[in-house]
Amino acid sequence: MTAYVVLARRWRPRNFASLIGQQHVVQALQNALIAGRMPHAILFSGTRGVGKTTLARILAMRLNCRETTTPEPCGQCPSCAEVISGSHPDVMEIDAASRTKVEQMRELLELAPYAPTSAPYKVFILDEVHMLSTQAFNALLKTLEEPPSHVKFIFATTEPRKIPATILSRCQRHDLKRVTAATLTSHLEAILTSEGIAWDDAGLQAVVTAADGSVRDGLSLLDQAIAHGNGTVRHETVHTLLGLTDQDAVTRLLEHLLAGQGPELLQALDQFHAGGVEPNALARDLLDQVHQRVRARVTRTGPVGPHSLEHLQMVYQTLLKGEGEIKFAQKPAQALEMMLLRAAYLRPIPELDKLIASLSTGGAPQPPPTPVRPVMAALPPPPPAPERVKPPATWEQLLSLAKEHDPEVHLRFLSQVACLAFDKDAGENPVRLHLQLLDDCFGTPEQFRAMLEPFLARHGMAGLRIKVDPPSGAPRPETTLEQNERQAREHRATLEQEVKAHPMVQRFMTEFDARLIGVEAMEQTS
Repeated sequence: MTAYVVLARRWRPRNFASLIGQQHVVQALQNALIAGRMPHAILFSGTRGVGKTTLARILAMRLNCRETTTPEPCGQCPSCAEVISGSHPDVMEIDAASRTKVEQMRELLELAPYAPTSAPYKVFILDEVHMLSTQAFNALLKTLEEPPSHVKFIFATTEPRKIPATILSRCQRHDLKRVTAATLTSHLEAILTSEGIAWDDAGLQAVVTAADGSVRDGLSLLDQAIAHGNGTVRHETVHTLLGLTDQDAVTRLLEHLLAGQGPELLQALDQFHAGGVEPNALARDLLDQVHQRVRARVTRTGPVGPHSLEHLQMVYQTLLKGEGEIKFAQKPAQALEMMLLRAAYLRPIPELDKLIASLSTGGAPQPPPTPVRPVMAALPPPPPAPERVKPPATWEQLLSLAKEHDPEVHLRFLSQVACLAFDKDAGENPVRLHLQLLDDCFGTPEQFRAMLEPFLARHGMAGLRIKVDPPSGAPRPETTLEQNERQAREHRATLEQEVKAHPMVQRFMTEFDARLIGVEAMEQTS
């Protein structure tokens, strides 16, 4: 049986032109090669599988290629062939993660002063260079400060922040990007076409999404998908292979969560469990969808939706914290269920700018009423009709009624509206209530009216005509809370003047050089 060579190795680029997604780095290197300004030390940084080591090998090929007259290596001469096979005597590729000790670095650097045996340059490629110890970096530093003219260092790392600044300052750094989904898709399509492998778009897109910008990961996943699909790449097999979730079902689950629909959320969650979806995978998909909604809101590329950015952020933080807990839970499915219920019953958070505006005006806003979904069910027999009580005829009486029977409505009356009119008929029955919202922090006039109507109906005022005006910059009457605060300030000021004018207080202040700090009214006791 002929040994199989995986796609990631078989399709590894052999020249700059075939390297995808890093044109900004390729162009800089080609310009330096043409101008003869190639530095003695280069650092390639970037996430896994984007071409750091591949780019280092291509550059080493080009530096020692004697047959080319262009920025590209010829790929055919003995020098290029030796670099490709890993047997070039003057190109040393070292895994820094396995040679972290200072003694090993010194052994390597002892080769630097000697001239190359068969090529223009002696090239040292150090992969994952951030893994070197502090002493190894110190040993390397001296050679980087005064390198021989025939030596080139090429470093690759996924974590440049772990490299000492003294090393970074002596390297020309190139940051490689994640390969975009469109670029990776086109690349994989070309490979599948060349290999004669059938695929469908949904399956290939699932592979690209799972690769997350890594060409090597994409090719490795493609190899697995081909093996599982018996020589094809189909969405069904990729879905099973990667343990992917149905995104439409995830969207429905998120809608139940954001609407606070606990029973429906648990029912949808049971279906995911029955389908074998991993709890961590489902948590990550929910995080992705919340993130996408926030981005769409911020960039104004999607619908506004009923949920504030602040509420979506709180949901995201709850899911993010819960995802970490799932990893260490003895029962991950149970931990996921509790985490989603915790997020579902978060109290809705209003828009922050509206909340600040409300607080700055002295209001004490409350969350909007939770939407009530109609439920069809058999109704119990109606209770006996209560004794008819005369409805309130003034705004003050209406406030007292709300304070006694519905604290939430009472608080809204105090802080969120000003009463413009409360009309009654000849029989002292209320016929019209005209209010103005202080702000729209917790809803529109229509929403406030919808909240108020059930309360009025419960207390014999179902026929009361209600008008709620939106917030306005024009002068308006005070809210009851504002009126109470103003009256308290005026009363305190009057008391202070009376106390200051009292002869005993004046005498005390004169004899003891005292000053009056403040006056508080004492509650009367019976």
